[in-house]
Amino acid sequence: MILITPDNFSNYFTIEKLNISHRIGEFNDDNDNEYTLFLKQDAMKHQESHISNTFVLIEKETYIIAAYISLIADAVTLQDEERAQLLLPDIAFETLPALKIAKLAVSKKLSQTYRRLGSLMIDFSRSIADQCNERFIACRVLTVDADIEYDKNLFVFYEKNGFSALRNKKYTKKTRTLPMWTDVYPDIR
Repeated sequence: MILITPDNFSNYFTIEKLNISHRIGEFNDDNDNEYTLFLKQDAMKHQESHISNTFVLIEKETYIIAAYISLIADAVTLQDEERAQLLLPDIAFETLPALKIAKLAVSKKLSQTYRRLGSLMIDFSRSIADQCNERFIACRVLTVDADIEYDKNLFVFYEKNGFSALRNKKYTKKTRTLPMWTDVYPDIR
């Protein structure tokens, strides 16, 4: 199994904004899976309607989609303790600008060959947030609603990638997702 890192990923993959030339029909064969169906049926429609932008990780050798991530604008309300973690206790706004990971999925087939594809896509979302900050609009936080109904341990994956559960959201057994967040700039604390 090949470990994919930010340093070596370009030897194996390219990341592109989803377009009609991508072979989305070949992404996983579980057509009853919500994440497979989103890519095959909804991702282009959402992109054309300016609801979300989807980026695909393409294996250079085969041109197969190895993973995808859909991103949307978001805002997050943090509790005082969370604001303090960001060293922003005196900011007057109740909410902070965020970039949300709306969907993230990895090819079952290629995940048997490559490790860290999902984490690579999170790294990519951080770079998009950084580009927003440099060129367009402010974005201090990444958010995700970890789909714990689909995978009850998914929050562990996000925790390993620096996310924490949002304290202002109450987790109950009836909740399908666990809202989580991470600082785009943890090193400036």
